[in-house]
Amino acid sequence: MITAAQWLKILCYSGVRFTTATNWAKIFEARVQRESFNLREREIDDFVGQTLHETKMLEKLTENLNYSAKRLMEVWPARFPTLEAAAPYAYRPEALANKTYGGRLGNKAPGDGWKYRGRGIPMVTGLANYQLLQTLTGLPLLDKPELLELPDGAMRCALLWWEKKIPDSAIDSVERVTRIVQGAQLGIEDRKVLTEKVSRALADSATM
Repeated sequence: MITAAQWLKILCYSGVRFTTATNWAKIFEARVQRESFNLREREIDDFVGQTLHETKMLEKLTENLNYSAKRLMEVWPARFPTLEAAAPYAYRPEALANKTYGGRLGNKAPGDGWKYRGRGIPMVTGLANYQLLQTLTGLPLLDKPELLELPDGAMRCALLWWEKKIPDSAIDSVERVTRIVQGAQLGIEDRKVLTEKVSRALADSATM
């Protein structure tokens, strides 16, 4: 078992701020080993590496949708091919979420895109995915989606999502895991660096 004190060192070594790592260490101790991995410890570095990248080192549990028009063209080039198309949604997070996510990912009602925007670890997006995690955890995520913004709720959902979505065949390949988590290879180099740091820290923790 990896203790909270060990998790604090692992997270700090991986680049997490000390204050943030302190707040998260007990959650990692309580959740990561008790509810997941079932002796497959080689998954932990993949899971934590992806988690750190997705949450900007455990600092963000809600999707940033406050983009300039130029940035919108870079993030969603098919949806916003020109500045003219992007301008109405620049620096308007709610309008952007409803435009980008409305009518898909299980979203049906007006405002669902914003209500079920990206939250948690990794960023859970869309009513269908919130429903899946509600079924798995018993948390009332459809009525209280903000529960995914709380560290413990986010971690519970992250572990169950990981166990359901990440097959054993993908483990030890950051590229394969990233494609499942993110849908492409955005941030792949950072994900590789973080996964390797976590792997080294986990190895060192065994001798602490």
